[in-house]
Amino acid sequence: MAGLAMKRYFHSMLETAILAAVAKYGRARRRDVQKDLAIIFDGEGPTKGSVDVTLARLRRRGLVLGELKVIQYAKGGNKLSFVNTLTPEGRRVLLQAQVQQARVWEGL
Repeated sequence: MAGLAMKRYFHSMLETAILAAVAKYGRARRRDVQKDLAIIFDGEGPTKGSVDVTLARLRRRGLVLGELKVIQYAKGGNKLSFVNTLTPEGRRVLLQAQVQQARVWEGL
């Protein structure tokens, strides 16, 4: 992953929004991320499939760590779910994206 981290990569708005949502929760499930994306994108959040694909891509790039956990519900029952956390590199990239966005708006 070290070679991958050294490359410049310009993240899409969706990738940046997902990184921000994962950072907000600390340990985020896709459902949590999707709820925040619906707010960010004015009620019309991305589909489950596009969030899953984007999370998988962020995991491959070493920006998000996904762990398969058993989620237990208060009303009983449980299910397997990925719990996502930002890696240190993911945090760095998210801060870099914030700086880049500020520069875009300063230039207008």
